[in-house]
Amino acid sequence: ERMMALCEDSRIDAPLVRSILENEPHFLKPTELNTRNASISDVEKQLITRTLIKYNNNKTLTAEELQISKSTLWRKLKSYGLQ
Repeated sequence: ERMMALCEDSRIDAPLVRSILENEPHFLKPTELNTRNASISDVEKQLITRTLIKYNNNKTLTAEELQISKSTLWRKLKSYGLQ
């Protein structure tokens, strides 16, 4: 749906697909977190963001998946500006 909305001439081409896939964290595999030269907090933020997307922003399921309490998740969301 996003590709159709973003294409300008009703044609989905490789550069459009590539740009969408590269900019959407939920398309990354678990092993594809951007960890090179990243701090632990950067990796944690990526993981929280991707998990929120996976569960359609459901905080309860996200906390369960990450094996943290909901209050810890809320604190981390606030500290990373992900609210």
